Amino acid sequence: SSASTTGSASEIESPTISEDGKKIENMKVHLTKPKDSVTYTVYVANNGSINAEITSIKTPTLTEQQKKYLEFSVTYENGNSVTKSNMINAGEKEKVIIKIRFKEELEKEDLPKEGEEIELSFEIQYVQTERSTTEKNLTTIPYNEDVVPKTTDKGTPVQFSQKDIATLTNMLEVPNLYVSSFENSQRLPIDVATHVANWLYCRNDTSKIVNSSGVILSLFNYFAQSVVEFKSRCNGIENTVVTYDSSSDEFTIKECENKTHTIQITETENLGNNNYYKITATVEEVNNSGCNYDEVVAVVQKNMLNMARGFSIKALKWN
Repeated sequence: SSASTTGSASEIESPTISEDGKKIENMKVHLTKPKDSVTYTVYVANNGSINAEITSIKTPTLTEQQKKYLEFSVTYENGNSVTKSNMINAGEKEKVIIKIRFKEELEKEDLPKEGEEIELSFEIQYVQTERSTTEKNLTTIPYNEDVVPKTTDKGTPVQFSQKDIATLTNMLEVPNLYVSSFENSQRLPIDVATHVANWLYCRNDTSKIVNSSGVILSLFNYFAQSVVEFKSRCNGIENTVVTYDSSSDEFTIKECENKTHTIQITETENLGNNNYYKITATVEEVNNSGCNYDEVVAVVQKNMLNMARGFSIKALKWN
């Protein structure tokens, strides 16, 4: 694509793509000061009939001095980094964003004495693989055969699409979701449900007074289990962010919560049975929230309860 620039950055020469389609060459840009950046958007397509997996990535080599003030990144549209072992399914394509930018917060001694003219290249190698991905078609089994796995269960490695990774990341970054761990066999912690209800309605910028049926249905979709007792128990949670008024049969979202943590998914496993998967992710505190966990393990179910998300959270273990 043509370059998108910010600040006083400029493109000196448009990049070219190698004959084998694996390398972007001759990216020549000029950066002058902090906040300058040049961004390229490309599509990586798998036109074959077999899934393809990244086996190697070659990024530009910056000098030690350049590393102090320049940053090069390659991400998918959802912001996740393009990394080795990522897959692209047969017949599909992914949008990839390549960006070179001048860092914003710099010490005076790290600033270059003059504008920087930079020539870059980027190479990505895919190979065909038999490695499995999540199934587009969901299995259907009788209710009495549905066994929800535990967070300690082991599965087989599986590849999620970038869209699914983004969806699950969003669901596991619900503010204060880490207040309790639970297995599906246990009663759903009401403190966890209050934070999910807050997130569900605050992110959609809806009225802060909500009919109870909408809240109960939204929670059912998120957890794929009944949460009827949420009405009678949410007011008893200390410093609750959601309250219930039985006289009007309405919930009030008291205040929208700020982000408390971010997660980075590191492992995805197929647990079988009724479309169950195990997600392992690193956890990092943000906004001095007090989140002191390093890892979360989740059991999720791929389903159609909410078409926009396509998943429900069945169990959580914060470590």
